[in-house]
Amino acid sequence: CSLVGSEMCIRDRKYEKMLKMARKRQQELEEQGYKSDILREEPFTIARDSLGYKVYLVIWKEKRGDVVVEVEEYACK
Repeated sequence: CSLVGSEMCIRDRKYEKMLKMARKRQQELEEQGYKSDILREEPFTIARDSLGYKVYLVIWKEKRGDVVVEVEEYACK
């Protein structure tokens, strides 16, 4: 099962929307003084199941001298 052109366009638009949301949130966190990284998980292109993928926003917070990590997930199916 492979993606045809129109399916790839739909998938790419959804991915770009998720990435835009994560970048917006990252900017908000930066304004609050928090560091963060965006990581993306992509499916195998030859997988026979759904081609959902995710974007993660990893937030680094310092609390009482310790580093605490929070993860926000943006998913697309």
